[in-house]
Amino acid sequence: GASIKWTREDGEKFDVKGEWRQSQLIQTFVAGDGRRENEFTLAADSDTITLRVVLSSDSLDESIQYKLLYRRVPASVPTPSSP
Repeated sequence: GASIKWTREDGEKFDVKGEWRQSQLIQTFVAGDGRRENEFTLAADSDTITLRVVLSSDSLDESIQYKLLYRRVPASVPTPSSP
């Protein structure tokens, strides 16, 4: 969809956009100092979601890219307690 203006809790302002590209959810954040794109992809078995992130800015020599893999945990697996 169209970009909207959004102000983060710390006061930084962004243009934010979300869209579906086939089976992927793409989030785009644009600020005065750069851009971040999050690409979420659900695996065919629905057990994992891959998040691919691209950060770009004029203050970087080249964009930074990384991926995170989230795996579904069965409800029977205990979660760590908070201190």
